[in-house]
Amino acid sequence: MTVSIFLELLLILLALIILKTKNLLKSIILLSAFSLIISLLYFIFHAPDVALAEAAIGSAVSTFIFIIAIEKQKEFLVISHIRTDFLHIAEDGTAAGDGYYILRDFCTSLGLKLKVDFREGGDIKGILRDRNVDLIIDRDPKSKKYLLKAKKSSLITQQLMSITRGYSHIRIIALEDRETDE
Repeated sequence: MTVSIFLELLLILLALIILKTKNLLKSIILLSAFSLIISLLYFIFHAPDVALAEAAIGSAVSTFIFIIAIEKQKEFLVISHIRTDFLHIAEDGTAAGDGYYILRDFCTSLGLKLKVDFREGGDIKGILRDRNVDLIIDRDPKSKKYLLKAKKSSLITQQLMSITRGYSHIRIIALEDRETDE
């Protein structure tokens, strides 16, 4: 087996591992290794200038930018307009409820700190953009379902949607960016 075929098979394997990895930092490190292997292949196929660009940008610069972005996202801010057994914080500071446990496990899997802030009233105009809020929890008065409102453009929202699919009493509402600043 030639070196290029081995590296190509390794790329396929790395791509599959990256897709299955839930830890963002591990994914970025694996993506950097993926980029280095691609740059080796470019070099083997007599394209040293492309190999150098791929090594510099793909494995160094983009990895650095991804790591900075992850490090800036330390906490997951939730604003709740309701106080029910779904999500509540006792006077001693302990939190409980189905919603709390779902969000706690979700944040733990992403390496984020869950921060819950209770606010009175249901006005959310501009709140997602202005206050760096990740999620707003409301309740539909008719169906009694819990409404979790988040930015549609956020990857975290997509992951939260997949986690809460099995809960009939929870509905995720993905808001367009323009809906958050009207």
